[in-house]
Amino acid sequence: MVAEGTFREDLYYRINVFPLRLPSLASARRHPPLAGHFLARYATASARRSTASPRRPRRLLGYGWPGNIRELQNVVERAVILARGEIDLGDLNLERREPCPPAEGVLKEIERETIERVLRDSGGNRRRAAEALGISLRTLQYRIKGYGLS
Repeated sequence: MVAEGTFREDLYYRINVFPLRLPSLASARRHPPLAGHFLARYATASARRSTASPRRPRRLLGYGWPGNIRELQNVVERAVILARGEIDLGDLNLERREPCPPAEGVLKEIERETIERVLRDSGGNRRRAAEALGISLRTLQYRIKGYGLS
């Protein structure tokens, strides 16, 4: 993302003190135990009884988990909330769901359009545009370069 200009290089180096490389949830095949952990946690918190069906591992392993561990956690929590009795992980709603449109893309487009408009309104004066936007001149220049604006 740094190379693409979609992530600040200085921020990357600030948070990249100790990089961890973890395989995706689907490739690691560790989701049945994690699902059991999340089920126990949420069922206990909501005073519900949980069960684990023999179909569970196959259903869990057959799903791609594009949202990784957070998606698994949310699916299990949703099952606990919606359950009317015992919770069976074999019956989790694992159909392909339409992902939400990426808010990041929408926000970046709004930011790009705003920068273009403010630059136009300031007659191309970057210092005045930066002041109007409430950002530093350096940040504005970084954004202009990242969006390929002139």
